[in-house]
Amino acid sequence: MPLIPVSSADDPRLDAYVSIREKDLTSGHGARFIIEGRVTLETALRRGRFALESIFLTESRAEPLAGILALANENVPVLVAPQDVMDAVAGFPMHRGVLACGL
Repeated sequence: MPLIPVSSADDPRLDAYVSIREKDLTSGHGARFIIEGRVTLETALRRGRFALESIFLTESRAEPLAGILALANENVPVLVAPQDVMDAVAGFPMHRGVLACGL
């Protein structure tokens, strides 16, 4: 699965992740929901109960998650950015460096 580099927090492909808050992780972000963390991402991909719109990772997480990413549908874009870009998009420090948007 090809990784798509993102270098700007203004990239429109990241709109689903802009200014997420705790409530977005638990009760929805519009018609979407946000997944945070490796374990939750892996569970979502293995169970396949929900469709993923995209996966958003920091650069440091891409290689360690290669096996998990292989479980994703080939049509799901995997966006990869530096840590500071992810933090700017989310609106707070994203220590886990793993997000995904589901439908």
